[in-house]
Amino acid sequence: MELIRDALQHAGIFVSNSDPGAVSRMGLDGARLRENNPGLIACSISGYGEETESSKKKAYDFLIQAKSGVCSVTEIPKSLSRVGMQLQTISTCFTAFSAILRALIQRGRTAVGVDLKVTVFDVMMNYMSRSLLGYREMGSAPERSALKHSFTAPYGAFTCSDGGQVLLSVQSIREFDAL
Repeated sequence: MELIRDALQHAGIFVSNSDPGAVSRMGLDGARLRENNPGLIACSISGYGEETESSKKKAYDFLIQAKSGVCSVTEIPKSLSRVGMQLQTISTCFTAFSAILRALIQRGRTAVGVDLKVTVFDVMMNYMSRSLLGYREMGSAPERSALKHSFTAPYGAFTCSDGGQVLLSVQSIREFDAL
């Protein structure tokens, strides 16, 4: 711990991903570390945040995909499915990276570091914003649609007369007119 604390007195960024409260219990929270290193940016990554009902729950990729609703929009009709890669891990890392870059800009202007809190669940819920809006406005969850899209058409795989398939993703009136 002495070696870690010494290193953090000279560090610019400290990223942690541990059980909720573990960093604070070790005396490595941003506020304490900035007493000796005012410019330190401390980024804490957790599954659900440190002070939530779910803070002690496991945040494995599959569990987050299910709890956030991703499994309900990544599927074939009448069957749930998960995204076939570590979506929550990759997305959370990119979100933390973006937040750290913004904090570096702020520190360059103020010479003061900040604490950043990134939760895996919040990142995945952000991805669900369009589906949640559809649910709120339509009064029910969008239909399960496999490669199709709940709000955009034509979108998906279409079978041609020779049995092959073509994928279409038309996102605007201009694109539809061109099609």
